[in-house]
Amino acid sequence: RWALGELRPGSSASGLMTDNGSGSGLAAVAFDIDGVFKYGREWSPDGYSALQRLAAANIPHVFVTNGGGGLTEKSYASGFAAKVTGAASNASDPAPLMSDENMILSYSPWKRALGAELANRRVLLVGDPYDKVTQVAESYGLRRAVHYQDYARRHSTLNPFRQAKEDGGSHTAVDNKTTGAMGSAQRSQQPPAADADDTDPFAAVLVMCDPFEWFEALQCIVDILCSPTPAISEYDPSVPPVPVHFSN
Repeated sequence: RWALGELRPGSSASGLMTDNGSGSGLAAVAFDIDGVFKYGREWSPDGYSALQRLAAANIPHVFVTNGGGGLTEKSYASGFAAKVTGAASNASDPAPLMSDENMILSYSPWKRALGAELANRRVLLVGDPYDKVTQVAESYGLRRAVHYQDYARRHSTLNPFRQAKEDGGSHTAVDNKTTGAMGSAQRSQQPPAADADDTDPFAAVLVMCDPFEWFEALQCIVDILCSPTPAISEYDPSVPPVPVHFSN
């Protein structure tokens, strides 16, 4: 393990090459981000030159983080490169070798580990911002990912406070509006109106990052853990539990 300062101009990146007994040198460098390129909100001025030295020595490298913020690898790499370049005093060109190809976020392994298996399966996607996490899911080939907010909107009794919040009413109000002569007590006894998707079981729950509404997200997760078709059957002990994948 080396500090970025050891790769400042004037040092030799070839000094990182070590003989492993086979005549070949160091295969690659894996960089963490927090505590290496930045400390809290302060970005290291050595990051840019360190990457230049590695590029000059033709040493491949990757960046790893247990975060990601619901961004695609490409978007994260773009923002990361801008911060590293902006912190350097001698930056004349964009930071080298920062792209989606060498950016490993907390959920990046899902693309290979889960993408093929779940490509055409219904999965619950937990995380926000909505547009960003759904874009990541799409880029991983998860064609049937259902965002927890969409599922909660489609099934209003799951979170009775959502409608009151969206209508601008009191946050303590409950969505107990009636339709015709059917009151809320009668309505609760009616079977849920299932759309086409609700007959298809959830194959997994994917928690990509923190959702804005943990209460709502947790209710969705618990319902699916009790039954892979929660809108049809509230509890089904005859089927295996739905796996829940946390990215960090």
